[in-house]
Amino acid sequence: MTNINNPKEELTNAGLRVVAFSGNARSNFLEALNLAKKGKLEEVDQYIGLGIENLEMAGRAQQDFLEKEAEVGSEGLDFLTIHAQDHYMTTLLLRDLIDNLIDIYKK
Repeated sequence: MTNINNPKEELTNAGLRVVAFSGNARSNFLEALNLAKKGKLEEVDQYIGLGIENLEMAGRAQQDFLEKEAEVGSEGLDFLTIHAQDHYMTTLLLRDLIDNLIDIYKK
């Protein structure tokens, strides 16, 4: 059970939300690309939309994570900070790449 009065635990939960939502968005974007490859273009936009929603939730979770990290204060970056940021940033890049690839498939 989560202790909402424990700042370190709140920080951990916020970081895990960044990872989870970014991972969901990544899966949505990759599924959209797979559908585009198969010519199922009518379904692509649905998965892109889901990916964007998950990426927006990841962005809000990242903001929460960074605010909580500033509150808790830590010496140096811990693994969760790096892992969460890595997931979020690579998913942002993946979205841009997949958007371009899907445009190619649509032509």
